[in-house]
Amino acid sequence: MSNKVIFNVDELFISVGIDVGADFSWMSIALPNQQFVGKPYKILHNSMDSLTAAVSKIKEAEELYSLESR
Repeated sequence: MSNKVIFNVDELFISVGIDVGADFSWMSIALPNQQFVGKPYKILHNSMDSLTAAVSKIKEAEELYSLESR
């Protein structure tokens, strides 16, 4: 019996993890193969620019790897 793993392309997605703290959060983006995209990103809760940049990083990863995030 073979140990082949078959993935349905529709089931592949980018994972976005956020570690929420009191004043700021850390965000990481991972590919389906569990490889991280770039470095963790610090999100400042009181900065709209920081929040907007976090959303932009997610959208950039989606476009770069042609995958949706969940």
